[in-house]
Amino acid sequence: MVRGWVPFLGCALPFGRDAPAFLRRCQQRHGDAFTIHLMGRRLTFLLDPRDFPKVLQRARALSFNPIAREISTRAFGYRALYASGVTEEQMRQGYHRHLRPGVMQPLARRTQQELARSLGRCLAGLEPKPDGWRHTELFELVARCVFEAGTTALFGEGACDEPSRRRFMAFDAQFARLVAGVPLRLLGTVRQDRQWLIERLCTPWPAASAFIQERRALLRDYVDDMEVARVHLSMLWASQANTIPAAFWAVALLLEQSQAVAAVQQEVDGLVERDDDGTARFGAEALRKMRVLDSVVSESLRLCSGANTIRTVLEPVTLTLACGQRFTLRRGDYVCMFPYLSHRDPEVFEEPEQFRFDRFYCARGSKQFHKQGERLGFALMPFGGGETMCPGRFLALAEIKMLVTMLLVDYRVERLEGQARPSFDFSRSGLGILPPVEPLKVRLRPRGHDPTR
Repeated sequence: MVRGWVPFLGCALPFGRDAPAFLRRCQQRHGDAFTIHLMGRRLTFLLDPRDFPKVLQRARALSFNPIAREISTRAFGYRALYASGVTEEQMRQGYHRHLRPGVMQPLARRTQQELARSLGRCLAGLEPKPDGWRHTELFELVARCVFEAGTTALFGEGACDEPSRRRFMAFDAQFARLVAGVPLRLLGTVRQDRQWLIERLCTPWPAASAFIQERRALLRDYVDDMEVARVHLSMLWASQANTIPAAFWAVALLLEQSQAVAAVQQEVDGLVERDDDGTARFGAEALRKMRVLDSVVSESLRLCSGANTIRTVLEPVTLTLACGQRFTLRRGDYVCMFPYLSHRDPEVFEEPEQFRFDRFYCARGSKQFHKQGERLGFALMPFGGGETMCPGRFLALAEIKMLVTMLLVDYRVERLEGQARPSFDFSRSGLGILPPVEPLKVRLRPRGHDPTR
């Protein structure tokens, strides 16, 4: 039991400053299972990945739903949804009909089209140097392209513009504090930013995705248009807040190693076709065959994921852990898995702090990882786990691969010399992908003008 020194706050201050470092210290002192006091709550952390299935398989006793309701109410201002009568199953059916492999292709194609347009506009706006190179900051480029493409593909034509992107980024910058329960009046312009986005999402924009149209029609039978827009704001956040930094890290880490760039470049060039006018063309089948790029994305997610998979204990549960301990969880407590640490377990991943672009490469199926001779079902866990695993993960992964492919097929991309890998923003620990703190400048040049091609 780690109580901390401040009444009620408990361990909130060291946890908030740098959750990975704090939890690693606790792990070194107490082992892979311990409980901390945090803001009047008891949080039991299980850090051995062999124990993750024991939590995720007990969905009846260990549930994410109460936490999701609390987060949604605080962050997005939900007022009537949970008392309206609409069920979790009704909401979940929409994900199955539109966001899973095999059925997400209309939305994926639209996302790809919008991503190509956005990337073209962003790069055309960069003034080329005399040598043909265009210089830009990578996170800014990725954020603009991914936000514009994803928002337009989901919500329709006109849903995205520069003011909406700025408002979203300002809202997202305060998201961790919103979730933590900091009063709105202490968070600058977040109240105005949130309301502005809600009002914008009230509009049924032309050519909205079938998923959003269906979700709007379902919810309007239960709540008013403003509440529908609040739900849509949660969809906007879920589709952007982690995809943007995940796409950034996939490109940034890839560019660290010329060998990695060459391997992905060869794979992309072999699978992308070109029309008579030279326009690159690739579809879902080509993306599926990009196994080297799959490995690059998985390895970047291993390094940059800071998600905290958490469950509320609805009824007392006794778990027998992999180490042989029996651990009892009491009703009302939280139980947490923090894969950021297991992703860096040297028993599972050799030289875990190193970026190895082919670590997850497997010509068929999925690469298997083990701890003390036991195969891990959740060696890589950037999207949560169990029945509440992120429903948009397939589309997000496809979008990241699309962006990398578009950059490599038409451009030579390099980091500017003398730059270290940006550090992670640990103030976002628990929410998903950790954004970079420092900028990373890159240069791009059309491959048609590249004498080394």
